[in-house]
Parts: sequence; C-alpha cells; structure tokens
Amino acid sequence: MIQTLARKRMQLGALAVLAALVASLFAATISSQSATHHIVSTNDTDFTIADGGTIIVQVEARAAPGSAVASYTFGEIFGFVLTQTGGVATYRHQAGAPTGDFTITARDGANSVTQKLVVGDAGTNLATVNVKLDTTDAAGTARAEPTADGAKAETDTVAAGGNIFIHVEALNSLGKASNIGTDAATQLTVNIFAVGGTVAAGDTAADTTSVSSTSTTGNTIDFVVSRATAGRVEVFATATIGTASVRTTESLFLNFSGGPDVISAGDVSGGLLAPASATAANTGVASFEVTSVDAAGAANDASDTAGPLVLDPSDISTKITDADGEDVTAKFDVDESARKDSDVAQSTTAGETAIDESKISRGAIAVVIAPGAAPGVAGGTYTAAVTLTGKNTVEVMFHVTGPLASLTAVADPVTVVEDGEFTVTATLLDANGLPIADGKADVAADPDATPAIDAVDNSGDDVIFEVIGGDLSVFGQDSDATSRGQKVTKEHKGGEASATFYITGDSGKAIVLVRSGTKTARVTVATEDAPAEEAAADEPSLGDFGNGGTTGLTSWNGPDASASELLALLAGRANAVWLSSGDDWVLYTSVEGVPNSVDFNVTSGNVIYISN
Repeated sequence: MIQTLARKRMQLGALAVLAALVASLFAATISSQSATHHIVSTNDTDFTIADGGTIIVQVEARAAPGSAVASYTFGEIFGFVLTQTGGVATYRHQAGAPTGDFTITARDGANSVTQKLVVGDAGTNLATVNVKLDTTDAAGTARAEPTADGAKAETDTVAAGGNIFIHVEALNSLGKASNIGTDAATQLTVNIFAVGGTVAAGDTAADTTSVSSTSTTGNTIDFVVSRATAGRVEVFATATIGTASVRTTESLFLNFSGGPDVISAGDVSGGLLAPASATAANTGVASFEVTSVDAAGAANDASDTAGPLVLDPSDISTKITDADGEDVTAKFDVDESARKDSDVAQSTTAGETAIDESKISRGAIAVVIAPGAAPGVAGGTYTAAVTLTGKNTVEVMFHVTGPLASLTAVADPVTVVEDGEFTVTATLLDANGLPIADGKADVAADPDATPAIDAVDNSGDDVIFEVIGGDLSVFGQDSDATSRGQKVTKEHKGGEASATFYITGDSGKAIVLVRSGTKTARVTVATEDAPAEEAAADEPSLGDFGNGGTTGLTSWNGPDASASELLALLAGRANAVWLSSGDDWVLYTSVEGVPNSVDFNVTSGNVIYISN
C-alpha cells in the first residue's frame, strides 16, 4: 500500500513537470508571435473609447503593416458586441455596461496576441497641434549633417537655399494621437504658414508662403520649408478635424544661414617688446580673435578650411600701420588660425608657434602678430586693420613696448574700516608711458602631453604685493601659502595688476610694498581713528626712486616733492634730474649757470631721469 502511494506521488510529480514544460513552450510560442504580430486599430489609435463607443481592430504583421492577418480570431469581451469579417473585428461597447480596462485577445491556433482597451473618458479628438523638426525626409534620407566637432545634428539650421523638413502632428486632449479617418468628419486638414520663407507639403521644393494638406490615414503630415537668403523663418499651423479647429500655441523658428557678412574683433592678449638694440628683432607676441555673423545676424562657425558658410583665414586680410599711418605690415609676421583639437607645436608660420591654437574660441579666427625679421620696429602704438573681403573693416590697437620703466601703485580706499578691505592697483608703464606687455604665467611640465610640454619659469615679470610695515593686521586674498597672508603674487595684463587685502585688526595703518623686477612702489592705508602722525604722508626718501636712486631712467613713487628735494636726496650720487613731460624733458641741475634749469615738482608715478 505504501509502495502504491509512493508510485502515485511519482506519477503526479511527473505530470506536474510535464504541465510546466507545456506551459513554458506555449508561453514561448505566444511571446514569439507577439514579437512578430500585434493588434492595431483602424479608427482609434490610443485604444480609448467612450461608453457606448466602437473600435475596429485587426492583427497585422509588424513587418507588413496595413494588411490584416485573417487567420486570427478575436475573442468575446463581456459588455461588448463583437463582429468579425476576414480578420477585421468590430467591438461595440454596450452603453451602460461596465467601463474601465479590458483586454482584446486574438488567437491563431496555439498563438495569441493581446491589446489593452480602455472604456471611459476618450477626451476631445483634436485638442492641440504641434510643429516639429524631422531628422529624415519621407525617403529616410538624413535631413541634416552633423555640425563641427561632432556635435549633434541640428535640423533647425541649414544653409540659405537649403531645405528643413518638419511635420505637423494633431493630438487629442489626453496627449495621444488624434483619430483620423476617410470620411469628411474625421479627416485631418493642416494649413501651415512660413513667415519669411516658403513651404510645401511632403518633400517637394517649397515655393509658397502657406499651404494646405489633408491626411486620411494618420495624425501627422510632412512639410518642407526653405528660404533663398540668410534669415529666420517663423512656422505655425492650424489643424481641423470635422468642426474642431486649433492653432499652434508656439511657433517653430528655423534658421537659414549665409556666409560671413560682418566681422568684429575682441581684445588684444599679450604684446610685443621693442628691440633690445638697434639691430635686434622684436620679441613677444600679440593676438586677438575675430568673429563674424551672416546677413541675418546669426554667428558663423570658423575653420581653417575654406567654405561658403564659415569664417576662414582666406576671408580676411590684416594690415598694420604705425602712429603716422605708414604701412608696416612687412615688419611683422601675421598669421590667422582657427581652433585646433591640440596645440600645433611646429608650423611653417611663426604665428602658429606663438599661441596655443587649442585655446582659440570656437567660431573665431585668431589673428596672431609675431615679430618679423631684424631690425624690429620701435616702441609705440600700432593699429591692425582686419578686413572681411568685400565687407567691413575692424581696427585693433596693440603696443610695442619697452621694458618696465615706471611702476606706480594706489590703494582704494585709503581710509579703511574694521572688517573691511582695500585693493592695491599697480600700473606698469614703459618709457613712452605705454602699458608694458602682458605678464606670462609659469608653465608646468607635462611630458605625457602631445607634444610634450617643458616647464617654463616666468616669475621674473610677476607683480608682488607685500605688507612690509604698520600695526594694522591685514590678510591678502590669494596670498602665498608660506607668507601667512602678507604676500600676494599676480600677473599683469594691460599694464595693470591688483591685489585685495582684508582688514583683520582694529585700528592703525598698513604699508604695502609693490615690486616687479627692480621697480618698486608703496602705498599706506590707515583707519580713521589712527594717530595723525601715523597716517601722515611719508617724507621723500631714496626708496621712493624706482631704481633706488641710481643714475638712469626710473620712476618716482613717493610723496609730492620738488626737484631740489630730489637732488638733496641724491647728494653725492647725481647733480641733475630730468622730468618726462610728454615728448619733452624738463631739467633741474645743481650745477650753476646751466640754462633752462627749472625746480619742477614731481608726484608719484612721474618718469624721471637721473644723471651727472
């Protein structure tokens, strides 16, 4: 008896395994069929109907849409009246029957497919209409090429005279596709308008400013928009189904670009240095960027390769003139370059070796002005005139400067408050009163870069702001890590550098020394309640001379003083001082009988010359 029960259990277990296997195979068959066939509706795209509504369905092969697979039979659904003819089934919901979610099932032998059906609020068939970009035309051809640098294709911008492909879609109040049919009450009619351009239905050439098109098969209609010249086109549409009509709430704006029409120039970076001797060449480099827009005001891309829609070096030319208007272009090596993926380490043009082309802004051409052959040009202000062929010209001034001759500094404010701050600004000029060439940052070594980068120490042109005295506690922003807030190092640009200090004490004064190379200047700030004698102006001293009081060209960085006071400080060192006054020099000497000797006054920042 026990053996008989055990045998029966084994038989039941085997049957369970067999049933599971059959179910698995059946599910696999269904899954396979569901992947190749599906249920579609010819009158309701979102399978949502109202109470008492009707939906027409059929099974189609996914690979052959539009044709019903007649071998499928649709199953009954409680609350619906079902009729089927040749693979096409009609489900009519009986008014008052249960509403909600239902499942339509169609079987072909062991195969079956299903589709969810909702009976409830079907929404308004036509509620919104949208104009959208297409990425391909009706034939599947790509409608836009990728932009520069591998960026995503933008189909809202093409060259003037080209085509932009769009479509208009009609949606119901549920945000689903509107139901479209062949009778007049369910046809979709779209009127589309292209303000500033032309439009046509489908992918044919656009030739009118507005057009109407009708669909009896789907909720979208394709159009193509064009414009012969550079400019912007506004596109909007109205859609009508039966007696319902709606208009787009937002227009679609399309750009048709043209070639460069107007150029503009940015600020100059860097600068050139005057020759060290009469036979030497200039050194340094100056550069600035040029950008362009087309006739519609849209920015152009830039490239080293010529093209009708980009700004490239062949589109522009550069002429350099001196202060007298003389053409001195041949005295320089001028190069125009677009951005590159990496710096060009060596090239046939000096300009391309003078800047890092990977740092050029996208959409810009860098005009690089490098020294020409020796002898170089004298110090002064020069003008680079860049002309877009057949269009406009922009002018950019740059300086060829000598070495630092004058260093001055000012503090703002001079009277400070507790928990406040002040900024010291240094001005660095050459002997002609021009801002000296921009300082250069140190370069860190990067042997793994392509090409490898060697370390470069450019600290010789740094501007150093250092607290050297006073009883007011201050702390410099961006100060050196080892200086405890008392020293700030900056690069100068455009002849200026500045450093900010925060007040951390209660009252008193602070003296900040500013130096670059051999030149120095100093400023004093004080709180309002500081003792008068501490806040008073300093007396002139040898330290107020930029070169410490030795003969030669220098600057005066101290309080106002007379030329006779300066010579008193220089007793035993010099017997004459000269004050730069524009293009002239004013002399004062302790030697008797020298004509034109004037006891002039100096202020901080004046350029003077000390001689015997």
